[in-house]
Amino acid sequence: MMREIELVIKRPSELEFCEVDFQFQFRQFSALEIDLKHINRNGRNHFDLIEALDLTLCFIKEGMLSSSDEKIYGEIYCEYFVLIGLWKGKTFKLVTCTCSDRPDNLGVITIYRTKDLRNESL
Repeated sequence: MMREIELVIKRPSELEFCEVDFQFQFRQFSALEIDLKHINRNGRNHFDLIEALDLTLCFIKEGMLSSSDEKIYGEIYCEYFVLIGLWKGKTFKLVTCTCSDRPDNLGVITIYRTKDLRNESL
């Protein structure tokens, strides 16, 4: 007998919540949930909340959507987006998500440095 496995979203308890109104993917949002612990994991970055917020809003305004994915966790539907852009003269990728249980919030999963945009095929 096969058992159905139900996936559950496990959000980090350390998420930083920022109230900010913006539009992304033709939808209106009122908040960002930023996972600073994951962004700065293993010393790969040293972002504080203000820097992560600034980069995210900059990319949402001017960034390019490079790919997306979707997953279903039980009753919750989530879409994932990867944005690529320049911030302070360096190229970064920003991984975000939207989930049906928090439709007004955009989650910022991680930010990491990548190759120079001029040398990278999109």
